[in-house]
Amino acid sequence: MSVGEAKAVIRRGIQSAEHSRKAIQAVMAEAADAVTLAAQTLHDSRHEEVEKSLACLKAAEHELRLTERRLKETVDSASSYLSALG
Repeated sequence: MSVGEAKAVIRRGIQSAEHSRKAIQAVMAEAADAVTLAAQTLHDSRHEEVEKSLACLKAAEHELRLTERRLKETVDSASSYLSALG
């Protein structure tokens, strides 16, 4: 594989990662809305299943944030590498 071919593959990877990141960001907004609505709806409940459900929603939000951060770091690192290739 030539340097030019490698750069093209890296560019496609960057585009894919950016597309994925934007999709994750959209899901993050929906998840935040779901957590807010669930918390408002169930605010007085101390039922064990309700507390587990809210904890699961918050854990999902956390995983989404981590995934979005990893995708951003991937894009940044790949872009830096692409620049280093010239």
